[in-house]
Amino acid sequence: MPRLVLRTRVRGNPIAIISRFDRALFNYLLPSKWIVTVNTFEGSRPGDRVKVEFLFPYKARMDVEIFSEQINEKECWFTDEGHKLPFGLKYWKHKHRFIADGKCCIISDEIEFRASFWLQELIYKMAFRIVFSTRRKKYKTYFGTCYN
Repeated sequence: MPRLVLRTRVRGNPIAIISRFDRALFNYLLPSKWIVTVNTFEGSRPGDRVKVEFLFPYKARMDVEIFSEQINEKECWFTDEGHKLPFGLKYWKHKHRFIADGKCCIISDEIEFRASFWLQELIYKMAFRIVFSTRRKKYKTYFGTCYN
């Protein structure tokens, strides 16, 4: 199963960072409005649902549910899992981890997915890497860059 992990060091501690994962940050992290729109954002706690609609490169819905979380001073995380997925995606799991690193926090986007066949997985992996790599700069702008 393909896996993608992208890490970004920001200013703050895990509890402060996870508490700011709200609708404002979600909207800030999204690509342009002509690529994706948000239909539902309930939050980042277990049981909450997020529903988005992709408009490019083709029209598709993606519905995920937050199904687990952990919050403590050393590490926090929450995980979303896909229910309705775009064409070709068979499985989606995204763990949002926040790891204490001195006076900094490492945000780790850990994505596991499965597609219908290997070529789709390769295409999705490249697309996810591009989309989630743009978050690194946005995280640093939103939370502040940390120099430990």
